Amino acid sequence: MKLRNTILMAIVLVVLAGFAYFYEIRGREAREETERIEGLLLAFDADSVEGLTLETGEGLVEIARGEQGWRIARPYALEADDAAVDSLVRQLASAQQERMVVEDAEDLAPFGLDPPPVRVALLLADGETLSLQVGGGTPVGYNVYVMRSDERAVYLTPAALKDNLDKSLFDLRDKQVLAFEDSEVEGIDIVAGTYEVSLRREAESTEGAADDWRITAPSAARADADAVSNALRRLRTGRATAFVAEQPSEEEIEAFGLAGPLSSFTLWTAGDAAQTIDIGVESGEPSGVFARRRGSDPVFIVPESLVDALIPDDISDLRNRSLVHVERNRITAFELDQDEQSYRLERRGDEWRIADPRDLEADASGVSNLLTSFLNLRAEGFAEGTPDDPEYGLQAPELMVAAHLSSQGAEEADTETDEAGPEAPEQSPRAVPEGQRREVLLLRVGAATEIDDDTAASVAAQEEGTEEPEETETIAVRYVAFAGDPTVYLVRETALAPFRVNLFDLRAKTLVNFPQEELTRLEVVSEGTLYDLEKRGETWIRAGQQEGQIEPTRVSDLMWNLNYLRMEDVAAEWDSAAPPPDLAAFGLVNPDIRITAYINDQVAADVQIGRSVPAEALENRSETAAAEQVYALVGDRPAVFQIGRRLSDALQSLAIALATGS
Repeated sequence: MKLRNTILMAIVLVVLAGFAYFYEIRGREAREETERIEGLLLAFDADSVEGLTLETGEGLVEIARGEQGWRIARPYALEADDAAVDSLVRQLASAQQERMVVEDAEDLAPFGLDPPPVRVALLLADGETLSLQVGGGTPVGYNVYVMRSDERAVYLTPAALKDNLDKSLFDLRDKQVLAFEDSEVEGIDIVAGTYEVSLRREAESTEGAADDWRITAPSAARADADAVSNALRRLRTGRATAFVAEQPSEEEIEAFGLAGPLSSFTLWTAGDAAQTIDIGVESGEPSGVFARRRGSDPVFIVPESLVDALIPDDISDLRNRSLVHVERNRITAFELDQDEQSYRLERRGDEWRIADPRDLEADASGVSNLLTSFLNLRAEGFAEGTPDDPEYGLQAPELMVAAHLSSQGAEEADTETDEAGPEAPEQSPRAVPEGQRREVLLLRVGAATEIDDDTAASVAAQEEGTEEPEETETIAVRYVAFAGDPTVYLVRETALAPFRVNLFDLRAKTLVNFPQEELTRLEVVSEGTLYDLEKRGETWIRAGQQEGQIEPTRVSDLMWNLNYLRMEDVAAEWDSAAPPPDLAAFGLVNPDIRITAYINDQVAADVQIGRSVPAEALENRSETAAAEQVYALVGDRPAVFQIGRRLSDALQSLAIALATGS
């Protein structure tokens, strides 16, 4: 009996749960959807609309859905703004009636519906037509009166609906200047008052560039990909600000400056398809420039900023101003020739060394700065002549910079050599073994001149709050050209300064480098006395008869000054196979101070310190006082270096402590 009752109760609970689900939950959703539909002014699916007619105070606009989107049929055959039309349809599909005001209105004037300021009619896919009239606003609140055209009932709906429907032909038409995708554009032709230029996209980008554009006419040159990309972006997103004539007469076309357009911008896509925007004279009100799509009647106005982006003042504004277009890791050697002095740097593995005038370790940061400066060279302008013109001073350049490039597994070097003749015979300051393949970028630096810096002058004028600069500023530049390249560039003097270096600038400055924690022994010589220090655990001990612990800070101070010791200059240098010069002049025949550091039995550092560098030896070299440098020998290097006095002071301090036992 109890089991049967339990089963019955379970069945009742299941039934009640099912009832609650289907009636309370699913039923509520269905009832809410029914109430929503019943509350709509016009019940329809937005995707089912095939056409609409909108009549406002601005006139009547008839729109139909086509295969490519919406098109305006009246008052003119035009492309429609798909987003604007879709928004209007969605607003109508979701418009709700707040409440019914009058069920059967005899006089519509009190509601602003005689005549209504806005009428809209929708043609659905099944042939049904829905229409709505929107009248005036209510005295209180933010509602307007509306009426479906197939009945006399007047309803209230939020006033936003009227605002969304009160659109003009301009609001609903396509205002895009030209429709295209950037990736589809293969070529650009620009006609301006002072020049004509053609640009073509390279089939394959070089050196990993995302976009590679070249100027193909009037002469071959590399184009500025950023400038081209910016022009395409501005054109693709550009919109007409007003339409001034739908079917202009010949007289109007002449007045707009479009009979023989001042400028034009043509896009070429696949299959030689072309779209052209013709640009005329400046307009009055609204301000801008008259323009028209070639092959289309309407004349519209575009902002001057768009025209400036499409039509530069000069063809040189479209040229790529970067001189060098190679990957950094392709440079295997770097040469500098200036003032009858030559230097050659070579990359050996991951390190750079000076190969000429003699084999030396190169300064890594200095070489990095050279490469960066070379790769970042930019032209401030372009000379009209060729490198052969005597005025440019490129036949006997005062500075030559050569970058040797690896060719294995890399693309060819790319400078603007489209019109280049045979490779110049002096393509490198150094001889290359016969039969050895080479790729060299040889840069010649010629005479100096000055050019107007319009950009700097304009910025200064803007900062001063004036429209035009009072005085044009100038910048110092040099004529520069690559061997085999007909282009003469104008490059800032300051950009070429990093290449005016000497051997000391190029060589590594660090004389001592060792893992400090691995040192096991130090020998310090001071005034003929040898002090032997050993590391035991983490403590330094003076070895010998006067064994004792050394104050840690004295050894630590010495280590910091010894490790990564840098030279300030080279006082004398000789061939390692030849005898050294007289070292007495430097106080280094029997130096009073010397330190030798060991890792087990291997010498990690050996520095002998001589006398102070006299003041006259420091003149015109640095602002460092004479007392702050001393002469030194480091290991078996065939040179006398000038180093900072800090190491000498630290050694003397330690020697005094060892001698006095303090």
